[in-house]
Amino acid sequence: MAANSLQHDLVVSAAMRDDMVEKTPCWKVPLLPERNARDRIVSPEEFELLQNELSKYMLMLSLGYYLGMREREILSLRERQIHFYDNEAGEGAFELYDGETKSEGGRKAPFGSMIGRFLKDYLTNETKRDPERFLFTTEGGNLLGNFRRRFQRACRRAGIKELCFHDFRHTAITNMRKAGANISVIMAISGHKSMAMFRRYNRVDLNDGREAMRKLDAYLSQNQQTIGSQP
Repeated sequence: MAANSLQHDLVVSAAMRDDMVEKTPCWKVPLLPERNARDRIVSPEEFELLQNELSKYMLMLSLGYYLGMREREILSLRERQIHFYDNEAGEGAFELYDGETKSEGGRKAPFGSMIGRFLKDYLTNETKRDPERFLFTTEGGNLLGNFRRRFQRACRRAGIKELCFHDFRHTAITNMRKAGANISVIMAISGHKSMAMFRRYNRVDLNDGREAMRKLDAYLSQNQQTIGSQP
């Protein structure tokens, strides 16, 4: 659809330039809406299936599913980018540097105690500890490649259809919003610079509508009780 729109614009522009038409003959005809945005959400059951199929890469899957980190950001992580807070809960943050994110701007991606435990276990089992070493590598120590192929094969084995790794990002952002996290905080964690892009990754479903109605009912009921108690 985008290619057809571009073709149309080029043809009309050329005709107007050569004085063949004064304005586009289709100026009253609306373009069909473009539907190229994905809104696929990974269910807990699907995530468990993938963890079973890709147990060696469970940490990678978790960083996508829980934190919404992009595949490229995860694969480029080095040990020196992990910063644990000074507490016993195992909480901390990843430091993503300028130029290593899609928006080119660096950011801090915090993680909770669950991811912290995964990280500590993962680092404990590493035989060669090096702050400059990539977290996820081949047995030869090279940067891990072709993970998408591994991921798609795992999806086929698990019977999961129409899923890509980037859908973890949609899932994490939606789950954070459903959990009650502030939208500005979620955007800072995910690295979204605009509300328009955030909306593309935040899926509003029927359960959100039901929850909104419950809150509305409670609010109206409370107001009615307040009015009824007034002398």
